[in-house]
Parts: sequence; structure tokens; C-alpha cells
Amino acid sequence: MRRTWQAVKDAIEESALTPRQRELVLLDLLGLRRSQSAEVMGVTPATLTTYWKAIYERYDLHGTDARAALHERLFPYLQVSGLFQQL
Repeated sequence: MRRTWQAVKDAIEESALTPRQRELVLLDLLGLRRSQSAEVMGVTPATLTTYWKAIYERYDLHGTDARAALHERLFPYLQVSGLFQQL
């Protein structure tokens, strides 16, 4: 599991995301709901929507599968779906 965390950390750090966007993606990977992520980050859920839109624009992602496509783009060698729910 430690190698997996390191691989995720490395991929996030190498991404084109801002620090706040990186934080949001990590919270999403941990399985937090929108309201929980907003509370942790100290912003409103509406602000998270703005962050997600910027992330999707940065990677030219659209549609209902945008989040899954983002995970595939950021973590091409990792199976991140449900990864941290094993903890």
C-alpha cells in the first residue's frame, strides 16, 4: 500500500493541477462526499464545482465519465477506483 500512496503522490505532483485542485482530487480518491471535501478544504460546495470545472477544462474532459477519465489520465498505471476504501 505504501508504494501505491507514493505512486499517487508522485503522479499528483507531476500533474498540471494547482495545489487546491490536487487537494480536491486526493479527497475525491479517498471517497469523501462533496460536502465533506468542502468542509475539509474550508470552501463551499459551489467553489468545489468551480474547481472541478477548471480541472476538466485543463484536461479537456467532458461528460459523465470526466472524473473517471481524469483518474485514468493522472494515474494510468494504477487502479484508483476504490483504492483507498481498503484502508
